[in-house]
Amino acid sequence: MWTYQQGAHVSYLAAAEDVVTQHTDLLRSKGVGVIGATESGVSKWSSPPTSESHEQVVDIEGQLSVRLRRSDISGDIASLSLAQPLNYLAPVVAIDQHGPLAGDELEGVLADEYGFGAGKSARQSALSLGLIRRDDRYLLSDQGELAATVLRGSGITTLQELDSVKNEIGRSTVVEEHQSLAILLQNCYERHPEFRLLLDALRKEGPRIHFPDLLRRLVHEYPNVFLNTFCTRSGRSRARELIEGGRVTQIYEEESVWKDVIRTNVLFNFVQQLKHIGILAAETRSHSGKISEYDAETKPWILREAL
Repeated sequence: MWTYQQGAHVSYLAAAEDVVTQHTDLLRSKGVGVIGATESGVSKWSSPPTSESHEQVVDIEGQLSVRLRRSDISGDIASLSLAQPLNYLAPVVAIDQHGPLAGDELEGVLADEYGFGAGKSARQSALSLGLIRRDDRYLLSDQGELAATVLRGSGITTLQELDSVKNEIGRSTVVEEHQSLAILLQNCYERHPEFRLLLDALRKEGPRIHFPDLLRRLVHEYPNVFLNTFCTRSGRSRARELIEGGRVTQIYEEESVWKDVIRTNVLFNFVQQLKHIGILAAETRSHSGKISEYDAETKPWILREAL
């Protein structure tokens, strides 16, 4: 019943009147309405006094939005696995310059002209952000066409020019060196429903975010974002079992649990991306070591002031 409450304004339990009546008080105390029925129809209807899970409705809405917009955005934001988000614009530049490309052709162009060996990841990430779309070959989406226009306006028309910009940034961030590109990337990210919900959670926790506190908010308010974005495949199964079993606090209160279920690259690659696009401040320290060595107290996430 708790699981159903995660995405519904109200929840009811319907059963034979003589069975359900004896549990009415308990159910209503948990925010569940009661519907009793006999052979002649509904004989008892007791609405819940409150719903325990109004806040999760926005999470479900976001998940439905992801699925309804599959032609525009595909994949969850966990697929954005590269630390430097400029790499997600490389497929846009390649297709804008060369026209529609097959998957292996696109990866070949990125290897030859961009010197990039992770072409498959760049292609999948550009697809996840809705920058490219796939027909028989990969083409620019409407968002990709807009991105190409911004890139051309920034003097980037070839992969070599994009690579030069990336090298110039070095250990700095995109937002500090090329604000227009950071705004472009941030807009691309924010079009993804899951990322918008994650950003909402970050802003609620900010400006200084203790990682377990962020997990607590995600688990309670945006459980699907937490499961899809922060968890490994096996961690997702374990976390879901804890959530559905009513042991949700273990996920963020027990360090051994959350370090077992979350993806390591959330603490490094994803943090780096958020710094580059201007969500997290430059002083935020990412963690590149073993997750068992991560100290949340010494490495808080710090929000950057809005662009």
